[in-house]
Amino acid sequence: MNRSPIRVDGKETLRCLKEGAKTLFAANGFRGVSIPMIARMVGIKTPSFYHYFSDKTAIYEDIVESSMSSFEREMSFSGGNDLEDCLRRFFSRYLNFMLDFPEDYRIIKEATHFNSHVQERSKAILNGVVESLPLNVLDYDRKRMLELFLTSPVRWIGNHKSLRKDFMLDRNEIVNSLVDFALHGMSFGKHRTANEAYLISFRPLLVDIKSTKASLLEAAEELFGSKGFHDTHISDITRKAGVALGTFYVHFSNKKAILEELIGITLRGLKNTVSAIVWNFSDRRDAEIAGYKANLEYFKVHYNMCNIVMETEFAYPEIWKGYYDKIQLPWERALQKAIRIREIRQIDPSTLSLFLMGIGHYLTQELVIYHRGTSDDFSRALRSLAPYICRGICSA
Repeated sequence: MNRSPIRVDGKETLRCLKEGAKTLFAANGFRGVSIPMIARMVGIKTPSFYHYFSDKTAIYEDIVESSMSSFEREMSFSGGNDLEDCLRRFFSRYLNFMLDFPEDYRIIKEATHFNSHVQERSKAILNGVVESLPLNVLDYDRKRMLELFLTSPVRWIGNHKSLRKDFMLDRNEIVNSLVDFALHGMSFGKHRTANEAYLISFRPLLVDIKSTKASLLEAAEELFGSKGFHDTHISDITRKAGVALGTFYVHFSNKKAILEELIGITLRGLKNTVSAIVWNFSDRRDAEIAGYKANLEYFKVHYNMCNIVMETEFAYPEIWKGYYDKIQLPWERALQKAIRIREIRQIDPSTLSLFLMGIGHYLTQELVIYHRGTSDDFSRALRSLAPYICRGICSA
């Protein structure tokens, strides 16, 4: 911060700047906010902003620090009487933070994705909670997957609610479901995942089409993934594709249109890749693990699309919601069938699909985005994760 104001009106302006910027960053993401936007929201002239902060990064880092401090306070609590009580307290505190402080949650969510320091700090907070659970000492891989298994479903529920005001959520009911899933997993009866589910090794189908439109899409994927959607100009895309600026408009009306097409292509490619693998498994419990492996392999190839999908949540939430709706609905139907034939326990299929989607999302983030894992890394992680998903903490 450039200065700490002394006068009352200066302190009030600073407070308004932080509150206004926080609202904008939570709604639009860091790249979707400009200093003039912040100044307009607060009702000051743009040059006045620089009396308080040197640039956009400075105010963003100030807000991220404040949000992280709030998160640390909310997640600092004493353990329960037993494992179930500990889990209940953890899920309740985490869910309440996301629902009661939605702006802080969304700011942390984005910062965790793009800032390694915030990422490590967030993981340290969650690691502390997991390590406080009354469980036997685990090896590194199982400990890492246990943390992911416990935190991903509740994080995804909070994220789902933050973007869907019409999503009806009973906190006690969701916490009960989270505790039940954590303790017992989803499997009806004993089940050991088929070894073949871990051994899938393939390269997702890449269609090599030499056309102007394909060149534009390829250039946009690389630039959106590396520079970000907001920081990429149409002229950047055409220059990288080696075509004239006007050629872009022959194929796309604007930058949003090419983003939508990229998301649509990714969705179709992902669904085709996963479906081709899942059909090889008659038991849904095996299919779930094989589907995760296929998802990881797909995004290992389309690495940039992980970042693009993430940024779309802030740039165009309606596109992001449409993308995940098309993933969730078939998933939910498959779970309904597995529940009917008693492969999976009697768990609400809509809720379970959200839990499993959360695990898939954060597994991809962990293994593809953060660690650029190999196929062997994916298999090893899934061998540690699968017992938790099937049988929960108690049996695994």
